[in-house]
Amino acid sequence: MKKNDNSYVLVEKLSNEIDNLENRIKHVGIENFKKLSIRNIKIFGRFMQMIGPYIIAAVIPFVGQSFLFDIPFYPEEIKQPNCYMIELDNKGIISYQNQYKSFSNADNIIYIYGKWEKGDDNYYHRTIKSYLFDEINLDELKELVNKKDLEIEDILGNPYEVKNENKNILTEEEMNEDSYIQAIYYYKDKDDYIIVRQPVGENIVCGLVYLFIIFITEGGVLKYRSEFSNFSYYGKVDRLKEKYEKTDVKVLEKKLEVKKNSLSRLIGEKYGK
Repeated sequence: MKKNDNSYVLVEKLSNEIDNLENRIKHVGIENFKKLSIRNIKIFGRFMQMIGPYIIAAVIPFVGQSFLFDIPFYPEEIKQPNCYMIELDNKGIISYQNQYKSFSNADNIIYIYGKWEKGDDNYYHRTIKSYLFDEINLDELKELVNKKDLEIEDILGNPYEVKNENKNILTEEEMNEDSYIQAIYYYKDKDDYIIVRQPVGENIVCGLVYLFIIFITEGGVLKYRSEFSNFSYYGKVDRLKEKYEKTDVKVLEKKLEVKKNSLSRLIGEKYGK
């Protein structure tokens, strides 16, 4: 049989196909393992493509809230510094309270109490001016409360509140009392602290804020998917399963038998190895 003969070409082709089928039958387990691995990897990729935007929509708010505020659903250990509230006036009287938690109202305020004056209505009247100030050290505050009214106004600006106080009867001490200045000053000693567990209520609020943000972001992803995306996870999975269907060894054996019979008829004798 000559090489340029059509029969020779066909014999060579059938022989190669038979060798390939025999090799596939011999290694069908490896072939199916590769198909299964590729199929599962691609299905997992499609699954991540489906849920990925939802995961991102949940993770970004979680990371952002954990960085800016608190970790949702996890009561943290918090450093609670020793908090002081100091009251002092220009008479030299100083008193203070301290506690390992923040005071409910922590505005630094200077009050200027005017002298009691009797009005035409037989009531005694005085004005109380309130000035807010930023945190300063105690020595600077002592100097400030010992300044004159106008000097304080030059430093702190106009009062944020002016109230009139009225009384129909005064004690002898109040009758003889001149105007005076009083300050209430808050500060935290960050070097003196205790470790406390975050309050349950505060952590619940933190968790609810996170859930609300998730509801908004996940809803946005869902709306975008439904209106602007034609992604179909189950359709893609069905096509992958069809493309990487498991090789049936019996089908290969039947194909091999047909090829061998064709080759035997072509060369006029039974094919064998």
